[in-house]
Amino acid sequence: MDLPKIWSQVPADYFSSGVKTNFLQRIWHGGKLKAVAESVGGKKADVLVEVGSADGSFVNSLSKRIKLNKIIAIDPYLPPLAFGKKIHRNIVFIQADAHRLPLRNSSVDLITILETLEHVIDPFGTLIELKRILKGSGSIIVEIDSGSWLFQVIWFFWKKFGKGRVWNRAHLTFFNVELLEGLFKKAGLKVEEKKMFNWGMGVCYRLRF
Repeated sequence: MDLPKIWSQVPADYFSSGVKTNFLQRIWHGGKLKAVAESVGGKKADVLVEVGSADGSFVNSLSKRIKLNKIIAIDPYLPPLAFGKKIHRNIVFIQADAHRLPLRNSSVDLITILETLEHVIDPFGTLIELKRILKGSGSIIVEIDSGSWLFQVIWFFWKKFGKGRVWNRAHLTFFNVELLEGLFKKAGLKVEEKKMFNWGMGVCYRLRF
């Protein structure tokens, strides 16, 4: 599987420009931002690590809603990171694989992995790696599509006719709520909070161990 070729289908500024210019993306990301910010809630975090950050535009928006001293954005693909460095000076960007994060054991108190688990080769291994770097009192925020019938219908047409055509072959695993929660349990992670959003098409979890 040629992952860099799949990643290269997505323009480096896809998220930052899409939210500004595409009505459907603006609706989706608005609901997503609200759900993620509410899931973080009053959890105190000196450092937030976002895994699968792309250009950092989402975590930058999130940082305006919650107080953070440091943001680390991690993605395996260099072009969006390079683009993000130019526009988000408040974020530390690191090129790295989600399966092998360059961070110490038990060093992070808040991790976000948003619409990313479906794109990694080994979702279970990725969760175990996130658990490795998480402090005992920390939280992981996982956000992803719910796999609902409504999402599947819209996703089919989005990939076929809309700006979503760049996501062709990008979903390596197709999840639904039942599969996700089974994976969390297998990884030794407990669901502390669960939020459905965007008419049930998206789901956001706060996890701990």
